Amino acid sequence: NTLFVPFLNTSSSAGFSQHSTLTSIWKSLYYTINQANILVEKAEQAPSGVTESLRTRITAEAKFIRALTYFNLVRAWDEIPLRLTPSYDFAHPEAPLASIPDLYKAIVDDLEYCEDHLWNRGEIRDGITNDIGRATVIAAKMLLGKVYLHMASSARSSDGVRNRAYKDHFDPKTYYQQCLNKLQEVVESKDFGWEEQWKDIWTPQNNNTSKEMIFSIQYAPIAGQGSNYFLMFIPKNCTYNATGTYGAYGLPPQFVKYYSQHPNYRFSPESTDKRITDGLLLKYV
Repeated sequence: NTLFVPFLNTSSSAGFSQHSTLTSIWKSLYYTINQANILVEKAEQAPSGVTESLRTRITAEAKFIRALTYFNLVRAWDEIPLRLTPSYDFAHPEAPLASIPDLYKAIVDDLEYCEDHLWNRGEIRDGITNDIGRATVIAAKMLLGKVYLHMASSARSSDGVRNRAYKDHFDPKTYYQQCLNKLQEVVESKDFGWEEQWKDIWTPQNNNTSKEMIFSIQYAPIAGQGSNYFLMFIPKNCTYNATGTYGAYGLPPQFVKYYSQHPNYRFSPESTDKRITDGLLLKYV
């Protein structure tokens, strides 16, 4: 009952070693987890000049990423290896599969720690500002609510075979309520707010400062440290627009046509469909 954890290479025992995309995703996720584990360990050894609040914030940031990564893994692969300490021996990377209850306990434990030790948006402690792009208290609460929602929904939808571990260990009513409670804390937080116009969430002028953006990754404006991933989903009329960068995965006209009524479905200047006039869809004229 072991599954190869390919930090550096792959093995047929993983069951998908011949699938390059799955193997790449698996390796990247466990590499991320290992980096988070190393950071948690090193934070405990921080020099005396590092304040306790900063040390615990850094630890919480690492645990937030670790929890998010394990949440993605368990939803995709079900039972998976659970490692909460750094791995340095890559010659023997085998690890046993963890149970669904143990995996979710680790995820919830990390996020509860994050609630207590992450900082709020823009908070200043000891002269240090919690700048944009870092995980915050409401980011931890939001993710924890999403975890509770998945636990409850998977248990409720179980037919006794599919999602059996969820049905056996997670009471849907209990976790739906915990989800509701946690997300209510998010909505009531001073760090959360609604944009009057939903299209303004993505405007370049916001520079990711919209309070509707609970957690968004910031890419460094340095050669080799950025990403062109955003070009596949870029908003129309964005200042970054250039030939061929209108969103490779934008919704096709047929989608809007099927889910709208005339004249809204028409990709034309007179369209009144907000998804076209104000949204992320490219307007074909």
